[in-house]
Amino acid sequence: MTITHDTALAITGWGGAHVRQAVILAGGQASRLRPYTDHIPKALVEVAGRPIFEHQAHWLAAEGIEEVVISCGYKADVLRDYVAANRLPLNVRVVVEDEPLGRGGGLKYAATHLPFPAERWAGLNGDILTRFSLRDLARAHVERNALATLAVTPLKSPYGIVEMSHSDRVTSFTEAPVLPHWINAGVYLFEPEVTALLPDLGDHEDTTFPELAREDRLSAYRINGYWRGVDNAVKAYDIRGEVPAQLNSDLACRTGALFVRLTGAPRIVVARDMRDSSPELAAAFAAGANTAGADVVDAGLGSTDYLYYASGSLDLPGAMITASHNPAKDNGIKLCRAGAAPIGESSGLGRIRSWLESGDIPAPAARPGTTTSRNLLGDYAAHLNALVPLKGNRRLTAVVDAGNGMAGHTVPAVLDGLPVDVDALYFELDGSFPHHEANPLDPKNLVDLQARVRAVGADIGLAFDGDADRCFFVDERGEAVSPSAVVGLVAARELARHPGSAVVHNVITSAAAVEIIRELGGTPVRSRVGHSFMKAAMAEHDAVFGGEHSGHYYFRDFWRADTGMLTALHVLAALGEQDRPLSELAAGYSRYAASGEINSVVADVPGTLDRVEAACRGEGVTTDRLDGLTVDLSDGRWFNLRPSNTEPLLRLNVEAPVPAAVDALRDEVLALVRRS
Repeated sequence: MTITHDTALAITGWGGAHVRQAVILAGGQASRLRPYTDHIPKALVEVAGRPIFEHQAHWLAAEGIEEVVISCGYKADVLRDYVAANRLPLNVRVVVEDEPLGRGGGLKYAATHLPFPAERWAGLNGDILTRFSLRDLARAHVERNALATLAVTPLKSPYGIVEMSHSDRVTSFTEAPVLPHWINAGVYLFEPEVTALLPDLGDHEDTTFPELAREDRLSAYRINGYWRGVDNAVKAYDIRGEVPAQLNSDLACRTGALFVRLTGAPRIVVARDMRDSSPELAAAFAAGANTAGADVVDAGLGSTDYLYYASGSLDLPGAMITASHNPAKDNGIKLCRAGAAPIGESSGLGRIRSWLESGDIPAPAARPGTTTSRNLLGDYAAHLNALVPLKGNRRLTAVVDAGNGMAGHTVPAVLDGLPVDVDALYFELDGSFPHHEANPLDPKNLVDLQARVRAVGADIGLAFDGDADRCFFVDERGEAVSPSAVVGLVAARELARHPGSAVVHNVITSAAAVEIIRELGGTPVRSRVGHSFMKAAMAEHDAVFGGEHSGHYYFRDFWRADTGMLTALHVLAALGEQDRPLSELAAGYSRYAASGEINSVVADVPGTLDRVEAACRGEGVTTDRLDGLTVDLSDGRWFNLRPSNTEPLLRLNVEAPVPAAVDALRDEVLALVRRS
């Protein structure tokens, strides 16, 4: 049989509502996306490592679109070069708006270049990411006999609505109104005759849409989410985004099924944090895994290192539902293979992203799996206490700030019966984080802990992040202890148990920690920043311990995973085994002054790194590019300039023997970085 175009479309599920062409509006300069759009059009701004336009093209192609005209006014030559140099899943033509035409004018201008002028066409804004069934929208469009259909999505105001009188007195106040508004999601479907009705200049929402509405020929199609594209949620190390716009139960369910495909596991384990959305997302993830044929161990509430314990002790792949220290509106999914082995971009997460983008979801298994609950908190606590016994040490008073996160659940279980009197701060599990962000890396979130330590005369303060995989420390004076000092302290303890072992540190860890590792007979191994690089280096060198200046600490005895609670036990043990205060103990592992991390927005990250490196060349100076640019001036001064993975930023860290030298070197480097 000969398959005509219309027959092929019907076979693929369009029925009579076929659409094979689309227009994308990318004409403006997108000043709200600056500095990303200083040198590229908004369609090429990258999200999750791929340009927005590429995400849109793959979605449209998956929905049956064959031809796209993209209208671009700003940096159109850059977009043309990109289209010419890259293989895309559909035919693309770039047309240029010599003068800004507005959204309606831009749609009309681009539509005149469509290859099939007598057929209906889809249109979408060039700076959105979304994913829904365009086929279903088209069917609804035809069934309603509409000339135009726009996708709409609910938007609930996160702000209090204030109404005022003429004299500026508040007449009513409604906090975060429950009823949402339906808003235009920036995706349209038009019959060919609408092209002539669009304005030559201006906005179709002011002209064409009201006219079509009066004639009852304008239809709306409801979608479940505006910024819903998985491309926004799947990051380099985990899946994370706003709920439900970027991450919802549907995405969690599909990810659960794909996780089973990726691992091939007949059984997995799932845990969750205290966020309001976590129970629903955990249940959806488990349901997806069940549908794919895997049994699920529901480990319930726990920290991320609790999930790693479950994965390691049960030898099962695992999923943790958490957004760590992100705002309350967010959530996420951290994945690992059996034995808590990490899953990142290059070890499986990239494949999951591709499957999600293409809609390639496993067919339901002949035998669906089941979900059973199992509380492992007691086993987790016993395992940690066996690794670092505290009994017999002097009694300590510790203020612990859980930040309303999961440490409020795990700390009581781990420290129960030990010689530590816990002064609990914000132990109530509350995913809205009512007291402060659960991110102790930011000094403002340590203020309450520092004040409480001083007020009660505590020996130590501990601050955990939201999913309790990181821990930061405050001494008896209320002063923050450098994470690099913690690296040195814990490395010393682990090297005493495993002499001659390797210890991994990242490029911004203090030189003091590196010196201490060598002095104690260990082998320091330098790594890029980030848990996937740290864990890979630990595996390669069979390292006993690894530490990052960000508060992540990794242990060979804990499946090379990061755990804030085990780190806390080490510091408590070191403090309790001797009589000095923590400030004196930590001073033995701190030898230099440091700047802390300083961010600079730059237009040309590679060029700036080259310029700084060239300016620093000289006798006795060494440079390397393991992670950004590290420059060692051989007199105890060094600095690292490291690019952000997600923003046009350079992050500067400076270290020197004394604060004055830090300040001078910092200013010198920043002058080079920020030179226009």
